[in-house]
Amino acid sequence: MQARRFAVIGAGPSGLYATDRISRKDPNAAVDVFERLPTPFGLVRYGVAADHQGTKAVARVLERALARPNVRFLGNIEVGRDVEIEALRDCYDAVLIAVGATGENRLEIPGKGLGNVIGSGQLVNWLNASPDNCESPVDLHHVRNVVVVGLGNVAIDVARVFLKEPGDFIGSDLSTPVSAALATAPIEQVTIVGRGNVAAARFSEAELKELVSLPNVRVSTTPCLTSTCTGTTADILRSASDAGQKPLAFTFQATPVSFSGLNRVEAVTVREPDGSERDIPADLVITCIGYSCTTLADLPIDAGRFANEDNKIDSGLYVAGWAATGPRGTIATGRAAAFAVADRMLAETTSNDKAGLQLPDREYVDFEGWRRINEAEIAAAAPGRVREKIATRDEMLKATRLAAVGSRHRSW
Repeated sequence: MQARRFAVIGAGPSGLYATDRISRKDPNAAVDVFERLPTPFGLVRYGVAADHQGTKAVARVLERALARPNVRFLGNIEVGRDVEIEALRDCYDAVLIAVGATGENRLEIPGKGLGNVIGSGQLVNWLNASPDNCESPVDLHHVRNVVVVGLGNVAIDVARVFLKEPGDFIGSDLSTPVSAALATAPIEQVTIVGRGNVAAARFSEAELKELVSLPNVRVSTTPCLTSTCTGTTADILRSASDAGQKPLAFTFQATPVSFSGLNRVEAVTVREPDGSERDIPADLVITCIGYSCTTLADLPIDAGRFANEDNKIDSGLYVAGWAATGPRGTIATGRAAAFAVADRMLAETTSNDKAGLQLPDREYVDFEGWRRINEAEIAAAAPGRVREKIATRDEMLKATRLAAVGSRHRSW
């Protein structure tokens, strides 16, 4: 019987976990993994904080899926730009969408267009040297007061970057330009602001402990934590040091209502529970209030995710990861979910003698090309860094040297 052919759109954790499952359970199946960037690993490479190398190490596990003989990595090919999703559906027995949540929620309040008011996605792209935005989105030369809006782990990651000393990034993959910019920024205070109370905070215990345990940090909370404030978050904040030199303020039950300033932000106005308002000084504001999926081939979006029923959009068309659920869960919890989707695809898919896709006449990066990029980054690492990421598409493609072009490997 003709081998089944599967297409996976997105080479992040969910896409590669599903690829691994399919390729192992059916060694005769052919799996093509399409990725709009020249590099794989998605959230692991460009979303996980640069100083969390333990989490990023999962890339070594994910890479095994790409190394399997019945799997092809097709980087620098964007579905919707270089090939239409309907063409994939015509050429493969089943298609899995695992593109993640790349859209960013923003605060729609007065002053949102001021300079140095940015979303966390813009900052994270820069911190992780993403080719989507490898240039600094802000001017840090005069930033003394940083306000982070949000009560989740992204807010904790952002705050930690601005509170760490240069030596704290040893062993990370923070790039040389980013390291230099952070080292010279005259930051004096970081304030985390959220409209919820302490109990409503979504920080993980590990992330919060890591932040408040930084040796140079002096932690305060508003309102003050009384005996009626219970729970893990309150306990961690109560035990945090108040002796460091760099203030970190947690401001709960404060709803941002406007940003003010001339050309650049100078303050965040927040509303207290009693209706009163006050200003928090801010030279830089980063909003960390969530992500959502962006449309693909006009597929409907529902509550920040692709509309689906039990990870299925239509006959032969499936969805996994944040594309299926919205931005929730961790890389670890996503593994079991991706396996379940892959098992369903295998159970419901039969071979229809599909021919596979004739690849577009566009330079793409195969698995060996990715390995060359990886080797070049490791070789270029500055002292105290594990790699120096290549930040632009053009430089990545140069690094592949023999990257697949045109007619190479057009079909299985």
